[in-house]
Amino acid sequence: MFVRGRALTAQNAVLILRAAPGASLTGFTLTVDGTVLGTASHAFTSASPSSASNPNPTYGGLPYVVLPAFALTLPGTHTFVVSASAPTNLAPTSPGPADVSAIDPAKLHDVFLYVEYTLS
Repeated sequence: MFVRGRALTAQNAVLILRAAPGASLTGFTLTVDGTVLGTASHAFTSASPSSASNPNPTYGGLPYVVLPAFALTLPGTHTFVVSASAPTNLAPTSPGPADVSAIDPAKLHDVFLYVEYTLS
């Protein structure tokens, strides 16, 4: 492989969400290794277009948050927890009595971890 004998170093890590059209991230938070994402200090950036003629292409126009430095210790073990999905519209609308889901998979389709590496 082309990296044989060289170390990979993570330079940047971003968490990207792909929600259903019209889904709101208001009030939605994830906790990664004890750091709450989705709050004012670590808010999801709306990458939606500022206008139809001037789209924002960052991460395909999906909402994202730059992860703190701890996420750059990759590979490694990290804990991702949905710490609040209600009262957002990402929570199940009317879950059954045995349903403890924090997220409705029809409303939040994917969570991507995007990592940029350099060779050293």
